[in-house]
Amino acid sequence: MRWKTVKPLLNLVHYSIFGLWNLCFLVVLYLMWLPEFGVETIQAIASGEIQREFAITLIGFLAIPPICTAIAYTKLLKQPLAQTRLFFGIEAPLFVLCLLRFFVLRELNPASFWLLGSLLVAIATFSVTQITGYWGDRDGLPRRLAPLQAAAQTLVILMGVYVGVLLMLYVVPVAGFVLTGLADWITSEYFWTGLGESWQWFWANLAQGSLDTVLQGLFFTALFGLSVVFFLAMPMSFILFYVDSGRGILRKFAAQRGRKTAMILAVATLTAWIAIAGGLNRQPQNRAFAFLERDISSPQARQALLENAPAIRAGLLNAYLHPYRYLGTNQDTSNIEWLYQQSLRVPDGVAQTLQEFQDLLLFAFLYNGDRNDNDRASELYAQFFDTPIQKGEQAAILNSLKSTTMLDAANAGVLNIGEEKVHLERQDLTITPAGDWAEVELHEVYVNQTFEVEEIFYSFSLPESAVITGIWLGETENLSDRYPFQVSPRGAAQAVYTSQVQRERPIDPALLEQVGPRNYRLRAFPIPAQPDQWERNNGIEPAKFHLWLTYRTLRSANSWPLPQLSEARNVFWDDTTTRFRNGEAAPNIPTWFEAQGSAPDSPLQPQTATLAGYTITAEPLADLPLREPQGKRLAIVLDSSYSMNEQRQELAKTVQWIEKHGLTDGDLANNEADFYVATTAGIDPYAVPRDGISSLDRTPFYGTVQLKTMVRQFAQLRDNAPYDAVILLSDRGSYELADDSDRLPALEMPLWTVHLGNHYPAAYDDAILAAIQTSGGGAAGSIPEMLYHMTELSGQPITLADGYRWEATPTDNPTATPPDGFTPFAARFLIHHLSRETDTTEPEQLDQLHAIAKETAIVTPYSSMIVLVNDEQRNMLKEAEQGEDRFNRTVEDGSEDLQEPPSVMGNTTVPEPGTWFAALIITLVIIRQRRHFAR
Repeated sequence: MRWKTVKPLLNLVHYSIFGLWNLCFLVVLYLMWLPEFGVETIQAIASGEIQREFAITLIGFLAIPPICTAIAYTKLLKQPLAQTRLFFGIEAPLFVLCLLRFFVLRELNPASFWLLGSLLVAIATFSVTQITGYWGDRDGLPRRLAPLQAAAQTLVILMGVYVGVLLMLYVVPVAGFVLTGLADWITSEYFWTGLGESWQWFWANLAQGSLDTVLQGLFFTALFGLSVVFFLAMPMSFILFYVDSGRGILRKFAAQRGRKTAMILAVATLTAWIAIAGGLNRQPQNRAFAFLERDISSPQARQALLENAPAIRAGLLNAYLHPYRYLGTNQDTSNIEWLYQQSLRVPDGVAQTLQEFQDLLLFAFLYNGDRNDNDRASELYAQFFDTPIQKGEQAAILNSLKSTTMLDAANAGVLNIGEEKVHLERQDLTITPAGDWAEVELHEVYVNQTFEVEEIFYSFSLPESAVITGIWLGETENLSDRYPFQVSPRGAAQAVYTSQVQRERPIDPALLEQVGPRNYRLRAFPIPAQPDQWERNNGIEPAKFHLWLTYRTLRSANSWPLPQLSEARNVFWDDTTTRFRNGEAAPNIPTWFEAQGSAPDSPLQPQTATLAGYTITAEPLADLPLREPQGKRLAIVLDSSYSMNEQRQELAKTVQWIEKHGLTDGDLANNEADFYVATTAGIDPYAVPRDGISSLDRTPFYGTVQLKTMVRQFAQLRDNAPYDAVILLSDRGSYELADDSDRLPALEMPLWTVHLGNHYPAAYDDAILAAIQTSGGGAAGSIPEMLYHMTELSGQPITLADGYRWEATPTDNPTATPPDGFTPFAARFLIHHLSRETDTTEPEQLDQLHAIAKETAIVTPYSSMIVLVNDEQRNMLKEAEQGEDRFNRTVEDGSEDLQEPPSVMGNTTVPEPGTWFAALIITLVIIRQRRHFAR
C-alpha cells in the first residue's frame, strides 16, 4: 500500500520536472519571443546579419526543447521516469551546451575540443542506449559491436562523473547564496511589509482587470523557481543517470564476455582517454618562449631556432590568442575560492583546495601562462618572423574572432587584407590624352556587404613622374554634389582622418597620401552598412558610395600606365563587377586594373614650365648622348631579416650578376661594390670579405631588420669609406614594424633601396622616404635598374624618370608660365629637387614645398589630399595645420586593438539558467535593434 501511494507522487514529480520546464520554455519562446522577434531574427540569420556560427547555436537552442517535447509526448507519454532521463540526460545537457557556446565557450583548442567531443559522444551514446538497449542481446552486427558500446558506456560514466562533480562545485555555494539570501529576507523587517505589498499588488491588478499582468508575474516567478530547482538537481541527476546507464551495459557485457574482459576494456578506454587528453593539452607557448630566450650570437644557434620555426610560430600564436582559446589563465583563477568564501565562509585553505580541484577539472580551458602573454607574443613574433602577427597569422586570428561575438574594428587594418566586405560594383576609367601626357579619371562605386560601416584601403603604385591631381567622394553619380578635396600637410591630414575613423558616428572622409617614391595609399570611410532587416522591411535600399580619383601620367612608348595594386583591404571585385573604359563596357579581369591603356606610338617631345622661380625641363632620353656609369664605388647593405628566406634565389642571381659584371674584381673602371650585412638586435652587423660574397645567399636570415636600422648600421661599419651610392638590398620588408623616429645619419651620397624580385613595399616610413628624396636616391627592383639611374650626361649625373631627363634651374624671370597640362609634372619634380636642399625635420622649410603642392593641387611625400564634408572637420583640419607637428606622419602599422572576451574564471558569481535565458532574450533583442539605434 505504501508503494502504491508513493509511486503516483513520484510519477507526478517526473512529469512535473519535464512538463513544467518545457511548458514554461515553450510559452516564452513560441508565444512571447517568436511572434515579436522570430521572423526578423530568421531573416537576419539568412542574410548574415547574425554570424553563422552563432546562428547554428541559436537554431539548436530553439529546436532542442520542442523536439524533446515531441519525443516525450509521442513515445514516452506513459513513462515518467524515461521523461526525466530524457530531460536530465539529453535535453538539459544539450540546452546548457548551447548556452555555454553562446556566452562562454570560444575557439576550441585541441584539448577542449577533445573534452567537449567526448561529452557529445557520451550524450549520443546515452541517447542511443535508451532506445536500443544492450547491443549484445541482438544478433548480427549489433552483437559484434557490443565491445564498442561497452567502451562508449565507459566514457558515459566518465563524463557523467566529470560533469556532475564540476557542476556540484558551483551548486553548493549557489545553494548557500540562495538559502542565506532567503533566510536574511525572511528574518528582515521588510519581509512582512514586502509580502503585504505583493499581496496588495496582486489583488489590485485583479480588481482592475489586469489579469495578463498577474499571470506574467506568476509565470516568471514559477520560471525562476524551476530554474533554481533545475540547477540544484542537475549535478546529482546527471551523475545518477549516466553512471546507471554505463554500469548497466558493462554488467551485461561482463556477464556475456567475462568480468576480466569487461575490466580490461574499461581500464583501456579510460587510460586511452586520459593519455589523449594529456597529449592534446601540451600547450606550446612556454616552449616557444624558452626558444626565444636563447643566445643568438652564433650562426649555429640561429639556425637551430630557424629549424624550430613551426613550433615557435604555434606557441606564439597560442599565446597571442589565449583570451579567445581559453576561459582564463591558471594564474588568475579565483572564482570557486571567492564563491565558497562569500557563501559558506569556508577557511582560506579549504577554498584554495577547491579552487585547485576545479582548475584540475578545467585543464582544457585554462591557459598555462600570464594574462599579458598576448602582448609578449606579438612583440616576439615580429622580432623573429619580421612581420606583425596580425598580418602573418591573419586567417587564424580572424577565425578566433569569429568564434566569439567580438568583431574586428571598422578601420581597414592588416587583418582585412583580402577580406571581402565591400563590393566594387562599378569601375569607370576614362583616359583623356593630351600629346605626351594624359589625364586619367577613375570612378568607382562601392556597396558594403556587411552590417557594420567599413573602411576601404588601397595601396598602389604609379610611375615615378606621375602626379595625382584630385580625389572626390559622393553619394550619387551627380558630379556637382561631390565633396571636394583639400591639399594639407601630411601629418595634419592623417590626424584629422584618423580622428574621424575612430569616432562613433563617422562622417565621410577620404585620405590620399604618397608613401614612397612611387607608392600611394588611399583610404575612404565610412562605406555605409547594409540596412538591417527592420530597415529593409521599410523599403530602405543599400546605400552606394562613390569615389573619383584623377592623375596625370606621361606616355610610356605606346601605352598609358595605370595604377598597380600592392594591397587591398576590405574591398573586392568579382564577375558581377561592371567595368567601363572610356565609356565602353570592358571585360572583367581578376586584378584591380590592367597594366596599361593603349596610346599612340610617336617620338616624345620636350616639355618645359616656369614655376616658383625655377624653369623645369623634361627632355626625351632618345635625344641625349648618355653614358653608363663608370668608376663608381657602391656600398651594398644586405637585409638579413627572416622574410629574406623567400628571396634566396633572387639574391643568388643578383650576386652572380654583380660578380659577372666585375663589381667585385677590384677594378674601379667597371665600378666596385662593398658588401655589408645588417642584422637584428643581439647580432653584430659586419662587412663581408671578398671571398664571402658568393655565399651570401646562404646567410641564415633571422629576425627583423628595418631600412632605418640598415642605414644606421652601415654608418657604423663604413669607417668613413667614400661611396658614390649606398644600396639597401632588401625584399618587400615590413613597413608596419617601422618606428616613428625621424633621425638618421647624414649621407653625402644617394640612398637607394633595391627590392629583390621587384617586390616593392606598400609604403616607406617618412624618415627613409625623406632620406631617399633629399639624397637624390630612389627605389628599384634590381641592381641593373638602379645603375641605369646613375647614367651620366657629359660626365655629370642627371635625373632620369620615365623616359625623360629632368632638370630644374633657377630663373631671373619671376613670372610663372600659365598653368597647363605639364604644370603638375613640373611641380612634382620641383618639390623633389628642392627637397635635396631642405631640412625635412623643420616644418617651416617644408611649408615652402607644401605651398607649391597646394598651389598646383597635387599629392607629394609632404602634402596629402583629404576630403572633408562639414565645417567641424574643416575647423579640425585648420587647427591641425597650425601645429608644429603638421608634417609629422605616424607609421600606419595596421594593427587592431582587438576586444578581448572577459575572463570567466575571476571572482564572479555564476548565473542560474533562468538568468542565462533572460540574457539570451536580451541579446537577441539587441542584435535586432543595435544597428537601428546606431543610426
